[in-house]
Amino acid sequence: MAEVVVLIYKYRWTIELTFKQLK
Repeated sequence: MAEVVVLIYKYRWTIELTFKQLK
């Protein structure tokens, strides 16, 4: 379960980073 949480956290961070680059 902890592995899934880390995966979602990393995925969310990548989306935020990409969103900042698009702006």
